[in-house]
Amino acid sequence: LDWDLAEINSALLDAIRGGTLAGTAAVVGDRVVGFGFYSVETDRCLLGDAFVTRDYRRVEILECLVDDLIRRAAEVCGHRRVENHTIGLDLDITDAVLRARGFTAHERDYLVRPVDRDGDVPSGHSRVRLRAWDDADFARASELIYQAYRGTVDAKLNCQYRSRDGCSDLLDALTNTVWCGRFDPETTRVAHDVETGRMCGVAVATRISDRTVHLGQVSVLPVYQGQGIGRALVRSTIDAAARNGLEVCSLAVTRENHVAESLYRDLGFTTRREFRVYTREATL
Repeated sequence: LDWDLAEINSALLDAIRGGTLAGTAAVVGDRVVGFGFYSVETDRCLLGDAFVTRDYRRVEILECLVDDLIRRAAEVCGHRRVENHTIGLDLDITDAVLRARGFTAHERDYLVRPVDRDGDVPSGHSRVRLRAWDDADFARASELIYQAYRGTVDAKLNCQYRSRDGCSDLLDALTNTVWCGRFDPETTRVAHDVETGRMCGVAVATRISDRTVHLGQVSVLPVYQGQGIGRALVRSTIDAAARNGLEVCSLAVTRENHVAESLYRDLGFTTRREFRVYTREATL
């Protein structure tokens, strides 16, 4: 997927060495053949990836691993909602395992397109001014994301979109951690209404490798949607990426979000991989 995982692997290794990675290991005889991990957040438990060595990649081992992972997480998380957004899980094995344990699956697409200029097609917009990210944008961008995603299909998949604090945590993860690549403020684009000066859209970009920029978040305020501002944000991001020598742009979209899916297809994005997000509602 054009991801350089060196920094993520390093962060995981530090957590393992420091004994702070919460999870479970699968052991056959005296050999560790797999492990999975989770993190506890305010309103959810987030299941990380689950790994099983190739020689032992069988349903019964993954079932044991996932069952124990969920059990351990429940002991710490109580009855919180549980989500999994990891595209690395083996679809053929994990789908049946997670569905049988009360999880609902949601289809998503990982899309890519080459980074190049759109020729004579302008990347601007008559109603908005587009510029690069500034550190002072964080609070307004967080509120913008919250307003843009309230009540949407993506809020069903990711409960962070349901609260202001959750959106702030999501934006912090994109701009201050390596979990979705290294934040790229020069390529990130912010849209302001030229008449009122109001921030009305944002496209948050990260570098996931030396050649690839990833759009981790594209949001437009509801009253500005349907006016081509999202399209302008993505085009402007791609233009900025081209000027910075990048070669590929990627993003993920929920298949039920037909408007966004259609927009990205029209902009030349094609499917690199299909994957699923799994959610299980909080229990009493």
